[in-house]
Amino acid sequence: MSAAVCFPPESNRILEAGGKVQEITADRLILRPLSAADAEALHPIYRDPRAMEHWHTRPHTSVAETRAALAADVQSPDAHAWAAWDRRTQQAIGVVNYLGNPGPPGLGYI
Repeated sequence: MSAAVCFPPESNRILEAGGKVQEITADRLILRPLSAADAEALHPIYRDPRAMEHWHTRPHTSVAETRAALAADVQSPDAHAWAAWDRRTQQAIGVVNYLGNPGPPGLGYI
């Protein structure tokens, strides 16, 4: 049995030619390609024990730890990650990761 992966219509693909992640906008949300430079904005989420309760690491204790984690997330050749921003306040509110692992694709989010 094989798994099917559905992509949005051609005009709304999440990846540009060459596999680069695009920015995705909605009425209240902006998903921007994740960068280690987002560490300061995302650190309050990564240090929050409730937000990290089901994540694969413990809450972060420093911005440097968050920066290192984000840098590792964007280095994976098969994964794609976005920082989630509130469109009205321009405040970081989370992260979405498409895990391009072999087998069924995965998705992670905080």
